[in-house]
Amino acid sequence: LLAAYYVPMTAEELSVELGVSMPYLEDELEILMSAGLLTRNGSKYQTNLVILTDDYEKEFVKTTEDVYPKAAGTIFEAAEKLLPQVRKLDFHGSDYDNRLLFALLNIALIKGYQLANEKSPLGEPKRLPLGCSGWVFGYDNDYANHHFYGIMMECWNREGSAYFSVENYRVISPCQRYDEFVLGTKSRVMCDAVLERAEAGENEEQSWLVENGFVLCKDGILSANFPVFRSDVFAEVCALLAPISETAAVCMLEISDEAERVLKEHVPSTVKDQCGDIAKIHHRLDAAAFLMETWIADGKLVLPAEKIPLCVWGVRK
Repeated sequence: LLAAYYVPMTAEELSVELGVSMPYLEDELEILMSAGLLTRNGSKYQTNLVILTDDYEKEFVKTTEDVYPKAAGTIFEAAEKLLPQVRKLDFHGSDYDNRLLFALLNIALIKGYQLANEKSPLGEPKRLPLGCSGWVFGYDNDYANHHFYGIMMECWNREGSAYFSVENYRVISPCQRYDEFVLGTKSRVMCDAVLERAEAGENEEQSWLVENGFVLCKDGILSANFPVFRSDVFAEVCALLAPISETAAVCMLEISDEAERVLKEHVPSTVKDQCGDIAKIHHRLDAAAFLMETWIADGKLVLPAEKIPLCVWGVRK
């Protein structure tokens, strides 16, 4: 895919470039063609997806580095002023100190991300050859320039009575208890903790969550080691954070617009039409990560010395 990205190549040329013999290469070409990741024009193949290259990422970061400081200052000051008002609300975690500020800023950023997507939505996801619909894009640098590691926006229990949300920023990795998202398989226990239900006997998922500090267990009752809101209280919190989320959304829109412009200068003409959606998907959440990094670098947020679940919250009906 990298070899045939900018310049269409024949199978023979790819074989020489990659050092792979033709019999093996032909099978791979067929697989990539069937997945829609390669196209063929006559005897030449060309990659059919956007690849975010190291060169692109470095140029983009440099062109947008002045965007974040102003937005970061405005957002943080507003969130800090809201703390006394938020603490008066009835929710688990209202007595948190630094962690509550992390939570409020994280919620504001995620609501800002949703707002940015409402203001400037993605196009219709295209039907993919192997089934389902969506967007496919790649990296040539093993996530070296990735600042946002992943998100589980709303992970509900089966009966729809509770959910939790988890955001994983690169900058908070030192205090994370996991390298990748492993909570999806443990959603039932997480939501039981949000609902403060009795433990369900011994099971591997519950033991892991308790041992790693996501869930607490006292006298047979589970509880969350992160903020938990009733849905009505969470609506109040989001209303208080609305102006902050708006500021975050404006920042994300500016970033993704600039990303689309720069990206179009770094991709072959055949995939330029994919750049807008890819810029929105990748860079709006990365913008949230850059803002988080700014607050930590400035000492406004302090990473806990211990391993603890940051940027996690729960909501129960």
